[in-house]
Amino acid sequence: MFTNTETGEKIQDKNYAFYYECGERARKAAAAKAARLIVVADERDEVAELAESIGDDVADVDAFHAYAEAYYAHGVAEWAGNVTVSEVAEMIEGFEDAFSGTWQSEREYTEELIDAGCFGEVEGPLSRYIDTDSLARDLFINDYFSLDAPGGLVWVFQNV
Repeated sequence: MFTNTETGEKIQDKNYAFYYECGERARKAAAAKAARLIVVADERDEVAELAESIGDDVADVDAFHAYAEAYYAHGVAEWAGNVTVSEVAEMIEGFEDAFSGTWQSEREYTEELIDAGCFGEVEGPLSRYIDTDSLARDLFINDYFSLDAPGGLVWVFQNV
């Protein structure tokens, strides 16, 4: 039998390996978190410069701001001291991969996909049988998401 030096809990021999593994995982996680915080502190000024010049890197700055805040839980104004330069690069790359543009609605975007032939050729009398609202709802459950844009518009993003 062993005794946990932190809690004083008695540990049976058969459970020792489990407790040891849990302790090792917690130690490694704490070390990784501390190392990340050091990098965040070291890169604070560089990240602040990136935040100020974000318009040079992305086409739609307002959409990027909304995406960063919704998808990464850090708005651009909060980057310095919270994210690293490599995380900023990942955010920008993720935005570029996911951003599909600004649309009147999710339904309008779905209609554009239909017109572009993304679901096969739909012409003539068959086109009257497509329930665009249901298709839009289904697409925006898993494959896409939207964020509100100014003027009653939406920014559409692919879930990549």
